[in-house]
Amino acid sequence: MPHYMIDLETLDTASTAVITSIGIVEFDTNGLIGEVEYHLDIAQQLKVGRTVSADTLMWWFNQDNDARAILRQGQIKTKYMPDSLRSISHFIKDKEEDRAIVWGNGASFDNVKLASLYESFNMKEPWAYYNDRCYRTLKASHKNVSYKRDGVHHRAVDDARTQALHLIKINKAAGGVYL
Repeated sequence: MPHYMIDLETLDTASTAVITSIGIVEFDTNGLIGEVEYHLDIAQQLKVGRTVSADTLMWWFNQDNDARAILRQGQIKTKYMPDSLRSISHFIKDKEEDRAIVWGNGASFDNVKLASLYESFNMKEPWAYYNDRCYRTLKASHKNVSYKRDGVHHRAVDDARTQALHLIKINKAAGGVYL
């Protein structure tokens, strides 16, 4: 069964947040299989009612230079939003939507916001609702399993990779019950 760790960088904490970048890492019990990063067009999202909050913008201003540079750089690499969403669906193997397990860092954050983004563009997310998983819950339940941050903090693909590697480690420590 394919597993995908999703991490978003956003401009709001609401489910309707503008998403600036998405990192997705495919993995299984043996390790990482592949990864992608998408930088999304802010203006196209604003046109369909996606939201930005002053609190989140202020939070971004307080992040380190590397994280802010990635946030700014992303707007150079964007394409038409439905095309970006189709690319994401293809990576998550939309023909196997009933099998893809998607993990996010919080029951109400990454996966909820990405599903909402698909809805904003009248598209269906590439996973079944019952295959939505919360990495944050497992992380809190296994505080004894250490992890090492990989890459730039708040770069979506680096955060997704760190979380996937930690989840693999948690799974091994728990006897293989999660993957």
